[in-house]
Amino acid sequence: MQSAAYHRYSDAPKAPGAQVQVSISFGESVNSEFLRRAWQVVVERHPMLRSAFSKSMDGVVIREADKGDPQWVSLDWQSVPPAEIPEKWNALVAADAKADFEPLSLPLVRLHEIRLPGGSGHYLLTTPAFLLDEFSIARVLLDLLQTLGQCPLAPAVEFPEPVQAKSWREFMEGASAPMRIEPRFGDGAFVRASVLLDRAGTSAFSKFCHDNDLEESLVVRCLWSLLLRRFGATGNLMLCRFDARAESTEAGFFQNWLPIVQSWSGNIGDWLDAAQLLEDTVAENIWIDADEVLRTGGLEFTSTEVATSFEWRGASMNDMIHSALPRWINFDAQIQAVQISGFHLEARPGARLELSISGPFSTEAAAKEILSRLAFLINGLPDSRSKPVHRLPILLPEEIRAIRQSSHGPAQPAHSGTVVEALRRHASESPEVIAVRCGDYTMTYAELNAMSDKL
Repeated sequence: MQSAAYHRYSDAPKAPGAQVQVSISFGESVNSEFLRRAWQVVVERHPMLRSAFSKSMDGVVIREADKGDPQWVSLDWQSVPPAEIPEKWNALVAADAKADFEPLSLPLVRLHEIRLPGGSGHYLLTTPAFLLDEFSIARVLLDLLQTLGQCPLAPAVEFPEPVQAKSWREFMEGASAPMRIEPRFGDGAFVRASVLLDRAGTSAFSKFCHDNDLEESLVVRCLWSLLLRRFGATGNLMLCRFDARAESTEAGFFQNWLPIVQSWSGNIGDWLDAAQLLEDTVAENIWIDADEVLRTGGLEFTSTEVATSFEWRGASMNDMIHSALPRWINFDAQIQAVQISGFHLEARPGARLELSISGPFSTEAAAKEILSRLAFLINGLPDSRSKPVHRLPILLPEEIRAIRQSSHGPAQPAHSGTVVEALRRHASESPEVIAVRCGDYTMTYAELNAMSDKL
């Protein structure tokens, strides 16, 4: 997967997301020189932080150097008025994102140290996207904090051997085209929105997945694809992030984006079981570039043409660090958000499942509406396993109530009296309206009333 990520970077080194930027605050004063020495220890510990990358006829070549001096940039903002610091920070982040890395040259890590008014420090860690995934960034930061605290580090273990990718044509069977959801959505400005499921709903969902041997990430992804299809998406292929993280304490890249076919039949239980079987098989064969998967599957488009994606984020870096090192409870690290093209769903587990969506929606309300529908599907899933897939409710409860209300037609005033009185009332109110029709023959209410008076 490191190779697949490198291919994506080398094809578009200045594309959004090509660099990963992490905003770091230690929550306390840290000696600059001691921090540099601790960072050097971390670089020496993790071979990936002192490795260079290149392409050859046999694929991607990763060369590990004996040592790697970190690229350290010191900035003194102590005299900058506090009101101007947010603007300077945003400008720094934007300029740093455009400064791409040369994969053949070390180091492939850049760290800005910013001295703020009062002497506190803030830091910006930047790497090319192919070097470290989010889990590995958290691993590196954990080791940095452990080194600062002079704690012993866990022993390193070997990276897992890449498995041979196989049977991708079989996996791509049934793929038609990239999944898109235009034009219902897609003409608006880029919007990002989030919702949190309540604790009871999250707990019920987790129990449903556990009882049925299903991964929570798979179930959310399947419901997301179903929702897109119900909203008129064309095609059935989306990009999903798979995770093959080993028990290694070394940093590296354990994730890959791969196209996956979304189809369904039968009841909900059979649909999810079949999807889980496919995901288990795919996850064992993900050491391959996403475009190579498409080519092997006989599909004539690239992963950049797939406009829908799903990502299961896992525990946040801060949660991992605070749980492992309570001493650094004030430490804060945030990956800078990157705009991803198309419609992208992120799910992050926790006591309350968090769903975030981004895409060219017309308004934030439109984005939150589709998230509300997804949350509604998730909450209703534990009671729906035996139902047909098409019976999963897409409409929200308030929409169902509105439809039922409108199906009764407009409210009519209550009238009492006999049939004859009702006929005379209609004849008076709407004399020219057709009351009787038989073939080509018609009779108005006025004519019917006049005839009935003769009886």
